[in-house]
Amino acid sequence: MPDPSISERLERLAAEWAKAPHSKVFVQLAEEYVKAGLLQKAAVVLQEGLLVYPGYVIAMVVLGSIYQQMGEDAKAKAMLEDAVALSPENLKAHRSLAKIYAAEGNIESARKSCTVVLMTNPLDDEIKAIERNLAKITRILPSQPLEPASTAGVAGAGGPTNETTALDRSVESNGRGEGATVSMATPNTMTHSEESGGSADPEQASKAARLQNWLSRIQARRRATA
Repeated sequence: MPDPSISERLERLAAEWAKAPHSKVFVQLAEEYVKAGLLQKAAVVLQEGLLVYPGYVIAMVVLGSIYQQMGEDAKAKAMLEDAVALSPENLKAHRSLAKIYAAEGNIESARKSCTVVLMTNPLDDEIKAIERNLAKITRILPSQPLEPASTAGVAGAGGPTNETTALDRSVESNGRGEGATVSMATPNTMTHSEESGGSADPEQASKAARLQNWLSRIQARRRATA
């Protein structure tokens, strides 16, 4: 059962919002619903409030966080990305996005969100752990032997390849060691020189091309076994 004090605040805030439906008290009401574990009700309140105040970043970030807690990562990402578009340095939005991007294997975007958070709060242990895992995955992937594309990398056509097994082991190891799990890198990872506007390193570009081929085969195997 909800804490009696939370129930009292819920009743008071609900009454306030009923009297003044155009007030921004709906955010506080939604947050109290979250404390009471009533995520769906909190989401509905925020959705209704955002109809009155579209682009209200605070409400958007809270709603995105609620979607994430409900396991609706696609909705969470869309809402949080909209919030970041309006408020590029919003730490709460970037913190949630870093987790979502990391889970997707979107290394470049996850790193950017981690950077925004750590620039303001360099002691954020959870984000630091995610960043370390991203760095490890980026180092490990190009170092594995990359074989020519063939049906050997797809389940049902000879079983998992050595490099796929190595990737799975490395990801599982990183997740256990650092307290955060990163699923799989995507082939759009950029080198430091590309991110800073310089010319791409030919060797790195070659590795990236081979990595893209490799990851495509890994993803095909995982879809086949899903």
